Amino acid sequence: MISQGQRLTGTINNVASFGVFVTLDDKHHGLIKRQELEYGKNDDWQMYYDVNQAIDCVVLSAETPQKIALSQTQYDNPELKDLSNPLEADHTQSFSKKIEQVLKQANEFLEKYAAEQ
Repeated sequence: MISQGQRLTGTINNVASFGVFVTLDDKHHGLIKRQELEYGKNDDWQMYYDVNQAIDCVVLSAETPQKIALSQTQYDNPELKDLSNPLEADHTQSFSKKIEQVLKQANEFLEKYAAEQ
């Protein structure tokens, strides 16, 4: 399932006057509007994009598998978190608090295991 914040590599399948259409996989296709393209502000922006060219992009929204808004310019935007990636999903806790939580869970497991022996 494609979701907001995912970083993907797709293949350009059409270059139009308003942006590029990208195939992400067999079921998912999206559009990178001209203003979301790295070279979209250039008058000759279309010369930078070719059909069958690989392109890195981030998902801005995914209303349906066939209607996915993509961006090239916001690929490194830290506010667009990939919630499908467990390493990015929980940034609400500081690293040290997360480590304390993991150590506590590990100690509880080891104590339970030792008691069963």
